[in-house]
This record gives sequence, C-alpha cells and structure tokens, in this order.
Amino acid sequence: MVTNTLGGTAASTNSVSAVLSVNAGPALTSQPASRTLAVGGAATFTVEATGSGTLSFQWLKNGTDIRGGTSATFSIPSVQVPDAGIYTCVVTNSLNGTTTSATSGSATLTVNAGPTLTTQPVSQTLAVGGAVTFTVAATGSGTLSYQWTKDGSSIGGAFSATFTISSVQPTDAGDYACRVTNSLSGTSAATSSSSATLTVLAAPVITVTVEPKTATVVTNGQVILRAGVTGTANTGVTWSITSGEGTLSAGAPGSITYAATGSPGTTTITAVSQADGTKSDSATVTVRTRDLTGDGLIDVLDLAIFARAWGSTPASPNWNAAADLNGDGNVDETELALFLAGL
Repeated sequence: MVTNTLGGTAASTNSVSAVLSVNAGPALTSQPASRTLAVGGAATFTVEATGSGTLSFQWLKNGTDIRGGTSATFSIPSVQVPDAGIYTCVVTNSLNGTTTSATSGSATLTVNAGPTLTTQPVSQTLAVGGAVTFTVAATGSGTLSYQWTKDGSSIGGAFSATFTISSVQPTDAGDYACRVTNSLSGTSAATSSSSATLTVLAAPVITVTVEPKTATVVTNGQVILRAGVTGTANTGVTWSITSGEGTLSAGAPGSITYAATGSPGTTTITAVSQADGTKSDSATVTVRTRDLTGDGLIDVLDLAIFARAWGSTPASPNWNAAADLNGDGNVDETELALFLAGL
C-alpha cells in the first residue's frame, strides 16, 4: 500500500498481491538398504521421497552416475563381482524454475564371489592296497565348507580339505573333485575344483611253478626240485611234503633236494609262495625199490631179474613190471641208471 499526504489530506493505493514460494527440496522418507548377495543374485535398491513440484532420481555407484538409473528403484538382475560398491540416489525437485536436491544414505552391495582355490587335487596312479590322499586349498570370505565327489556324486563323510583312501581297490578308480562353499551374511557360493583321476593298477597275479612235475627215484635216491615265482618281487617259497615219506634239504635259492628215505610209494612235495600263501604248486615223486625179489636185499638176484627183463615192454614174454623202475613201460637205460644209483 502506497500513501501520499497533500494539504493536510492523505490518499492510499494498494499494490497487487505477490506470492513468495520457498522450495524446501525433497524429503527422503525411505533409504536404500545394504545387501550381500552371491554372484547371480538379484539386487534392488529403493528410495522414497516427498517434495513439491516434480521429483527426479539419479542413482550413483561409488559417486558416479549410473546410466539409466533414473527411477526410485534401481535393480541389477544378476549381480557380478564388478557390481560390488556403494550406491546412493540423488532426488531432485523442480518448482517454479528452481531445483533442489537431496542425497540418500549409502547402501553397500557386497558380492559373495565364492572361494578361490589355490591348490587343486592331483591325479594319481596306485596299485591295489596303496594309500591315496587328495588335497585342495582355498581362500574366501566367511566360513568355508568342503564336499568331495567321485564321478560327480557326493562322497559321504568327505567334508574336509583332504580326502584319503587308506587301501585303494579297483572300484575306487574314478574322477575326484571337491566343491568348496563359503557362507557370508546369509549367502553361500560354491567353487568346484578340477578333477583328479585315480587310476588303480590291477593286482599282479602271483604264480608258482614247480619243476619237474613228476619224477621217479629208487629208495634212498634223490631228486632236485625247483620252484619259479612270478608276479612279485618276493620269489621265496616254503617247501613241505604234503603226502608220502622222505626228507627235504635246502639247496640253491628256489630249489629243494628230496631224499627217498621212506618206503616205496608216491610222495607229493609242495612249494608255497611266501608273498601269497594261497599260491602254490606241487610235484609228485614216485619211489620204487631195487629189491626186485622182495627179500630185503639188493644183490645179484635182483640184478639177474633186471637183466632178464632188459629191453622188454608189457607185451614182451620177458616183461617184469618190477624191473620197470620209472613206470614208463620200458626196461632200458633209464631203469639201469635207477638200479645202479646208490650201489
């Protein structure tokens, strides 16, 4: 209102009204919340604001504008390790040509990337009965846990950084790996090791072979038997008479001398592997007497019987089975050598 005074009189005039508007800026009524997610999880940050005029939004990561982050919510459908950081939102209102901004509090996005394996399990080759240990080493946030697998299937009770088989068998052959998981702020993430192949070599087959398989000696005669062992570095054998009579005396390694000190008949001599007691082989020794007359003496009477049977076979008229000392159906030089042995 404007007033003037003139000659003792006063007059006033009122101006038009003017409205003063004060842009107080937006007020944030809801702040974004920090999140911890595993790789691949979905993250959403939200703000709520009130204020005069038109509100606009700009999200920032680590202080830098995020392209396209211009609404009240900002989402990452599948978070990755580079998405970790500090997120804020600047809310701006426009009123009568003026703009005022307010910045939200910070929300931290932590991405649980899972453990990092610093040591991988190593493939191994063992013989049956050997011991094998697979090992992994890992680093990572939170608590680490382990699960070993064989050919993709979990192994019960295999929950540590090492997995041991104390005595491998053919069925243990396969591919072994370890899945390491970390737990962080309610999230978990897993990393699998590379595969380690366990190759189990077939157990060697131990064989024992005694030579000769058969032999014929006369009473008080001797024969040397030899045993060969394959499939093991321990080639030792234990000799024994498993049936019949006689005595054994040690000879060169792997050999034994049998002496027919008992009565005529058949004697079985067995060699058993010292590496595997289930593996053995035997020889049969036939013991014959030179007492062809059966009078308890070996003399010219026996020699006469032998001489008459010389060169005969069972079909010969002069055949005498008692003179066939080796039982081969002939009375020849072999019988002569047996008859003269020990004389």
